[in-house]
Amino acid sequence: MTCLSEIAVSRLAVEDVPEQAVGYDARFCIDFAEHWPEERRNRFLYRTDVRKVLSVDTTVWPSMFAGLPEPLPAHLESLAPCGLWAEERALRKAVSQRAERGPVPAVRTIKVTLAWDGAETRHPASGQLAHIVEAACQGSEWQFVGFDVGDAYLLSALTNCGFLSGHDNAVALRLEWAPHLNEFHLFSKLSAASAFRRFSDVRLASDHAPTFVYGIHILKQ
Repeated sequence: MTCLSEIAVSRLAVEDVPEQAVGYDARFCIDFAEHWPEERRNRFLYRTDVRKVLSVDTTVWPSMFAGLPEPLPAHLESLAPCGLWAEERALRKAVSQRAERGPVPAVRTIKVTLAWDGAETRHPASGQLAHIVEAACQGSEWQFVGFDVGDAYLLSALTNCGFLSGHDNAVALRLEWAPHLNEFHLFSKLSAASAFRRFSDVRLASDHAPTFVYGIHILKQ
């Protein structure tokens, strides 16, 4: 199993990007080879040589709390039905409580942000997020790992909207977008993520548009 601490994270250029916190989550450190066999990589990824795929999408990067019988407390959910926590401290408490009941796989605490890139369409929850989501604790150290692009419900256009046979030219699309993706299959620069968002709004116009740019930050261990 490969976890982030075992991967050399490239030093990303720090951009002055206006971001709004969307919520927090605990994501499993999954075995990339097991969860991303060759057939799945060829169907979904723009860059197939990465060693780890990170995403806001829990189908791509599973949450510790996805599929559990007890739902997330309604007053602690920031973006229904996406399962993000509004409070980092409540998330930490829930992780600790679950660990007390028995062994749990390794997880990483993440913060998801909504990056403003000049899009004309505003996120439907943007007006309420500032009043719901707790700001990260001052003493926390967060590592920015890249930008994802997804719909309002965090379904990723980057890693969960496969190439359609007879419609998408996967070879050409990989040549265009792979150079802009880092080792986690995320965009390091907002400009590239924004361009992919505009592309996705056209490609996915009939189902997942409009899409938005999300930042992923991981709490350093």
